Amino acid sequence: MIDDSKDNEPRKSIYKSDDGLPSSDFGLLEQRSFPMSSAAHVRTAETFFKFAEKTHKPLLAYRILLKAREYKVAIRDAEVIAWAKKYIDENLPKSNKR
Repeated sequence: MIDDSKDNEPRKSIYKSDDGLPSSDFGLLEQRSFPMSSAAHVRTAETFFKFAEKTHKPLLAYRILLKAREYKVAIRDAEVIAWAKKYIDENLPKSNKR
């Protein structure tokens, strides 16, 4: 579901769903935002990534890449790839980096 409100309040989530999916199928687990339970959802998350809050972008980008690998989806958005690299460089031990 896309939040298309026109008011001046900050958006809590751009792409949100709560249709019984496990938390692991969401890009932002805590907010249950950016559902990625299929290849089509991964592509949609990649498209809507640009609307995510800056503080969530590194982790969201990393999770998009993980789900893309799972569903064999090629991620082409350079911004998603750059933010995922930032997350990996700052959060994963060298032995976990691929």
